[in-house]
Amino acid sequence: AMRHWEERQHDRDNYEAFADQADEETVERWMVNYVRHQLTDYDNLIDSIFGKIGKEEAYRRLRKRTMKKIAEIYPELAKAAKASETPRSDRWR
Repeated sequence: AMRHWEERQHDRDNYEAFADQADEETVERWMVNYVRHQLTDYDNLIDSIFGKIGKEEAYRRLRKRTMKKIAEIYPELAKAAKASETPRSDRWR
């Protein structure tokens, strides 16, 4: 997950980002993101609801269900998964 994060930063021309300098909470969040985006069908499911009526609610439900499953399979990431259940866009409302 850390290597993946660094590769993404380099793809964005951010060569000053070093994953080994991140705190444990941040690394766990990256791990949850890695599992969600790389080890599940989450992104394809998100793409499948694009432009459909009710997509916002479907997105929230999918995200919550995905995070609960990550927490179930990876109990060491349960806290980070729980914190990520709510999409960032909803956290700032």
